[in-house]
Amino acid sequence: MKNNNFLYLGIFTFFTVAAWVGFDLYHISISSTIPENMKQDVVPLNPALDLKIFKNIKEKKKPAEFAEGSASASTAILPEPESTQSAEL
Repeated sequence: MKNNNFLYLGIFTFFTVAAWVGFDLYHISISSTIPENMKQDVVPLNPALDLKIFKNIKEKKKPAEFAEGSASASTAILPEPESTQSAEL
Protein backbone atom coordinates (compact mmCIF):
# COMPACT_ATOMS: atom_id res chain seq x y z
CA MET A 1 0.00 0.00 0.00
CA LYS A 2 2.85 2.38 0.74
CA ASN A 3 4.31 1.95 -2.76
CA ASN A 4 0.95 2.85 -4.23
CA ASN A 5 0.81 6.09 -2.20
CA PHE A 6 4.30 7.11 -3.38
CA LEU A 7 3.29 6.41 -6.97
CA TYR A 8 0.21 8.65 -6.69
CA LEU A 9 2.22 11.35 -4.95
CA GLY A 10 4.89 11.19 -7.67
CA ILE A 11 2.34 11.38 -10.50
CA PHE A 12 0.49 14.27 -8.83
CA THR A 13 3.81 16.13 -8.27
CA PHE A 14 4.88 15.57 -11.87
CA PHE A 15 1.62 16.96 -13.30
CA THR A 16 1.70 19.90 -10.87
CA VAL A 17 5.25 20.86 -11.89
CA ALA A 18 4.43 20.33 -15.60
CA ALA A 19 1.34 22.57 -15.32
CA TRP A 20 3.33 25.19 -13.41
CA VAL A 21 6.06 25.29 -16.07
CA GLY A 22 3.46 25.34 -18.87
CA PHE A 23 1.52 28.25 -17.38
CA ASP A 24 4.74 30.12 -16.68
CA LEU A 25 5.89 29.71 -20.30
CA TYR A 26 2.49 30.85 -21.54
CA HIS A 27 2.62 33.92 -19.29
CA ILE A 28 6.12 34.79 -20.52
CA SER A 29 5.05 34.44 -24.16
CA ILE A 30 2.05 36.80 -23.87
CA SER A 31 3.63 39.43 -21.63
CA SER A 32 6.14 41.95 -22.96
CA THR A 33 8.80 43.83 -21.04
CA ILE A 34 9.10 46.61 -23.65
CA PRO A 35 6.54 49.44 -23.34
CA GLU A 36 4.40 50.16 -26.41
CA ASN A 37 5.83 53.66 -26.97
CA MET A 38 9.36 52.24 -27.01
CA LYS A 39 8.49 49.41 -29.42
CA GLN A 40 8.03 51.89 -32.25
CA ASP A 41 11.45 53.41 -31.55
CA VAL A 42 13.27 50.10 -31.58
CA VAL A 43 14.43 49.22 -35.08
CA PRO A 44 16.43 46.10 -35.90
CA LEU A 45 20.00 46.73 -37.03
CA ASN A 46 21.26 45.68 -40.43
CA PRO A 47 24.19 43.32 -39.82
CA ALA A 48 25.47 43.58 -43.41
CA LEU A 49 28.70 45.53 -43.69
CA ASP A 50 29.95 47.32 -46.78
CA LEU A 51 33.28 45.60 -47.30
CA LYS A 52 34.41 48.19 -49.87
CA ILE A 53 34.78 50.72 -47.06
CA PHE A 54 37.19 48.46 -45.21
CA LYS A 55 39.11 47.81 -48.42
CA ASN A 56 39.41 51.57 -49.06
CA ILE A 57 40.61 52.15 -45.51
CA LYS A 58 43.13 49.36 -45.86
CA GLU A 59 44.45 50.81 -49.09
CA LYS A 60 44.15 54.36 -47.66
CA LYS A 61 42.28 55.67 -50.66
CA LYS A 62 40.47 58.97 -50.67
CA PRO A 63 36.68 59.01 -50.79
CA ALA A 64 35.18 58.51 -54.22
CA GLU A 65 34.14 62.15 -54.71
CA PHE A 66 37.76 63.34 -54.44
CA ALA A 67 39.21 60.45 -56.41
CA GLU A 68 37.02 61.22 -59.44
CA GLY A 69 38.65 64.58 -60.05
CA SER A 70 36.65 67.21 -58.18
CA ALA A 71 39.06 69.41 -56.28
CA SER A 72 38.55 70.76 -52.81
CA ALA A 73 39.99 74.03 -51.51
CA SER A 74 43.02 72.29 -50.06
CA THR A 75 43.87 70.32 -53.23
CA ALA A 76 43.06 72.98 -55.86
CA ILE A 77 45.93 74.12 -58.05
CA LEU A 78 46.12 77.90 -57.88
CA PRO A 79 47.92 80.07 -60.44
CA GLU A 80 51.20 81.66 -59.40
CA PRO A 81 50.58 85.18 -58.08
CA GLU A 82 51.66 88.05 -60.31
CA SER A 83 52.38 91.55 -59.20
CA THR A 84 50.34 94.43 -60.59
CA GLN A 85 51.69 97.74 -61.99
CA SER A 86 50.79 99.63 -58.84
CA ALA A 87 52.80 97.23 -56.73
CA GLU A 88 55.96 97.59 -58.81
CA LEU A 89 58.48 100.19 -57.71
